[in-house]
Amino acid sequence: MTMLIETAVEGYRFVCGSCGHTWMADYDIQYVSDDVGATFGFYRLDGVPVPAPTAGDIPCTNCGAVGVAMIPEGRCEAPPRG
Repeated sequence: MTMLIETAVEGYRFVCGSCGHTWMADYDIQYVSDDVGATFGFYRLDGVPVPAPTAGDIPCTNCGAVGVAMIPEGRCEAPPRG
C-alpha cells in the first residue's frame, strides 16, 4: 500500500546549453511512500504527468535542444558551458 506523504510546488530554473535561453517552471509534486518505506516523487507540469526535472532530457522551450541544465534555486548565474 502506498501512502501520500506530502504535496508541494517546486520551482526549477533551466538554461539551454545550445541557445543560452533561460526559463523557470513550477512543478506540482506528490511524494508517496511504499510498503518498505521508500519515497517517490510524482511530477506534473501544467497538470500533465512528466519525468522529474532532475532526470535530464528536458527540451529547451526556445530551440528544442536537449542540452539543458538545471540551475539550483538561489543561484543567479548560469552554470558554465562545456
